[in-house]
Amino acid sequence: MTASSDEFTDFLRFGGAAPPDPFAALKEKPTWARIGAAMDRQQEYAQAIACFEQSLSLEDAPEVRHMMGRALFKLGDVDASVAFHESAAKETGNLAAWLAVATLIPGAPTATPETILAARQAFAQVLANSPLANRM
Repeated sequence: MTASSDEFTDFLRFGGAAPPDPFAALKEKPTWARIGAAMDRQQEYAQAIACFEQSLSLEDAPEVRHMMGRALFKLGDVDASVAFHESAAKETGNLAAWLAVATLIPGAPTATPETILAARQAFAQVLANSPLANRM
C-alpha cells in the first residue's frame, strides 16, 4: 500500500499524527507565544519575533523556537532561522522541523556544502526511521 500525497503532506506537517487543532499546541503555552502566533498569522513578523523572544525568556519551548525560526525566515534571516529550527528539531525529533532545516540551509549565507549535506542526511535518517517509511 502506498501513501497518498495528502497523507505524506500531513505526515510532514504533523509528524505522522492526524492534523491537530491549529491552536492546540499553543493553548498550554504562555500568552507571549500565543500573541506571537497571532502576529505571525497577520504577517507582522517583527512583532511576532519580539513576542517569541519574550516567551522564550520565560520558558524555553521547542515549539516556540520552531515558530521563531519560521518568522525569522520570513524576514530574511536564514542563518538564525536554521539555528532555531535545528535546535527544535534536535530536541523534539519533529519531522517538520528537520524538513525546515534541510530545505532552508542551502540559502543560509554561512552554510557550507558539508553542513548542507549533514543537514540533509540527518533529515533522511529521521524520515527513514519514521512510520511513513514503512507505508511507501
